Amino acid sequence: MKNARIRKIFKVIIVVISILLFMYIGNNIYKIYSVIKEKWQTSELITYGSDVTIDEEKKFSKNDNYQNAVKEYKAKNYSSAIFELREEIKRYPQHAQAYYLLGKIYEEAIFDHEVYYSRMAENYDKYIEIEPKGKRINDAKLKAAQYYIYIGLMQKSPKFLDKAENYLKTINQSDSAVRMSLGAIYLDKPNYEQAIKSFEKTTNFSISEIKLKYNSLGLAYLKRGDYAKAANAFEIAIKINPLSEYAHNNLGVAYVKQGKLIEAQQQFSEALRIAPDYSKARVNKAWAEKEIKIKDNDKSKNRQ
Repeated sequence: MKNARIRKIFKVIIVVISILLFMYIGNNIYKIYSVIKEKWQTSELITYGSDVTIDEEKKFSKNDNYQNAVKEYKAKNYSSAIFELREEIKRYPQHAQAYYLLGKIYEEAIFDHEVYYSRMAENYDKYIEIEPKGKRINDAKLKAAQYYIYIGLMQKSPKFLDKAENYLKTINQSDSAVRMSLGAIYLDKPNYEQAIKSFEKTTNFSISEIKLKYNSLGLAYLKRGDYAKAANAFEIAIKINPLSEYAHNNLGVAYVKQGKLIEAQQQFSEALRIAPDYSKARVNKAWAEKEIKIKDNDKSKNRQ
């Protein structure tokens, strides 16, 4: 993607999936912790429209404030562009493209080391309201949905998640970003069957992004109780990145669920070798070792 900063929005989905991977599986012993540390190096996010500054409506395209905003945006003078766009909206509150460009600025810009995705979503919402069949409707809905998923999970608010789902279901279902976003919602509902379908259909990812897919898919299988498929998904994640402590820990949990305590212990140990301070793996390893001792003692008693 031409504008490298657009990748920031994908951090929202990374955070979303990470939050879901904090959830308990079964009882407290099986707490899953999987935060995706690596930044996505490339993005499959589709940007609709070759130039976001080209106005969709000719009647507004020559307005002075809008033209000034376009110039300031291209020069990355974001504060000035925001001022011009706000003036434009005051005079022409139905200028959809002005809202879209304002949303794009809040998506891309950093002000005093802060980003303002809430304002991004507000302006994309307005664009969607005014231009429900606009040229950039897919892009606006996807970005807004990703933000609402993040907020919905953080605040445990079904209202935001429902809004995100409604947006996502009305845009390109073949887009992997859409499928990953829907998968996050379905995991939270919980609707594990739908989550699995969404994650399984995601394609055209970079290597770093595939790790997120298989960790998420493994969690969905684990929560559905399909431990063999969960283990297989985590094993694939490990093949892609053998140094992922989270994938090793998750695989250990899947093995525990299958009664493979020795194999589970090995996975927890590997997670700790990679990340010695990884407390979740340490707790899981201690529990697995305790269960192994109990199992060995029972065998000894049965022999007597």
